[in-house]
Amino acid sequence: MKAKSHVHERVSAGWSHCLASCTRKRRAHRSTDTKIAPTDEISRIFPLKTMLQRNWPPACAKLLGFKQRRMSGCCRRSCGNVHDVHTGCNYLRRIFGIGLVFMPLSSPVPRALRHMRAIEVEAFARDDGLWDLDARISDVKVRDVTLASGVRTGGTYLHNLHLRITINRELTIVDAEAASDAVPYPGYCDTIAPAYKKLIGLSLIKGFRLGVKERLSGVLGCTHLSELAQILPTAAIQAYANDVIQTRDGDGHDPLPDKPFQIDKCHALRAEGPAVAVYYPRWVAKAVPG
Repeated sequence: MKAKSHVHERVSAGWSHCLASCTRKRRAHRSTDTKIAPTDEISRIFPLKTMLQRNWPPACAKLLGFKQRRMSGCCRRSCGNVHDVHTGCNYLRRIFGIGLVFMPLSSPVPRALRHMRAIEVEAFARDDGLWDLDARISDVKVRDVTLASGVRTGGTYLHNLHLRITINRELTIVDAEAASDAVPYPGYCDTIAPAYKKLIGLSLIKGFRLGVKERLSGVLGCTHLSELAQILPTAAIQAYANDVIQTRDGDGHDPLPDKPFQIDKCHALRAEGPAVAVYYPRWVAKAVPG
């Protein structure tokens, strides 16, 4: 609780400083012609997500004081000042020790943000020797949207769904549960959660995706929860790497008796490739005489 309070104090201090700075510069930045960054850059400030207690993306944009100007892809500070996302709230970013995180893609054509989907998975080693994988998928519209069930205000969750599985060291699911905090059809979508107990008994490394399809596809489950389940095998492997599954071989580590599982699982770690020759030389594929 103390740590959470400390984070809130830092946010408040940074926010007050930023607002004060904006007030001093109000007249200098009143012009709507000021060069500003597109709103989709806000959605790339991922390091703040955890600190904002899973309220990303709406809370992050709100914290940094940005809102979308209608009919444009611009960002305007809530105090009325127009800012470049790169320079507008440096103090807030500095106190958290982070920077903007940009994907190394080509520069996009002018565009306007319309929808944000976030998927996250957290892995926990339990005191009883089992592991939990907590997965979440969320959808947010930046503008108001009219559904059959009513109007959903822009910036609020259209979907906010959670799935937890408990696995043993053999990657077999021993428990599962689902929860729906936000759904487009309240009272209907959220009744399917108990069905995800059907995941119990499935192995994440042997026929898992087929098992999910057989047990929870179509009207047997929720499209989005079942989609979320599909990413759990690779998330579990990442969580288990060097904790449960040894992935290092040589260079100060005890040689592995068997070929590391990750070899031949992707293009970079193909057995005959240069990466394996550098990092796993004992397991380089030998040429077969023709």
